[in-house]
Amino acid sequence: MLSDQQTVLIGLLAELRACGWTFVAINADDTTEVDALFGAYFHPTCVDTLHVRSESESHAARLRGGQSELVSRKDVLWTFTGPLVDAIAHLVDLPEPDTRTAPNLARSTSGLWLP
Repeated sequence: MLSDQQTVLIGLLAELRACGWTFVAINADDTTEVDALFGAYFHPTCVDTLHVRSESESHAARLRGGQSELVSRKDVLWTFTGPLVDAIAHLVDLPEPDTRTAPNLARSTSGLWLP
């Protein structure tokens, strides 16, 4: 049985998916157990990402670049690491990429955050 917190988190993830987010389950081995969840939302000039390992361990980011560049090195425009409910709240609050208040100062990264 799911806890109230888990039910809320599943609802929040379902809302992201309804808004156009794509999610992929990550399995470290051939079992059916999910080790992490990766999500992405593609804007024309950047991508928002969410990497979830647990309710208390997640990483959200906005990266410069479009869908065709997802596997290449990115410039990080914004990041958050912390509880999933906070990561989702911060992602939802991010201004649209083409607005004046959107994060636009990039810092280079050497790779993706991995579990």
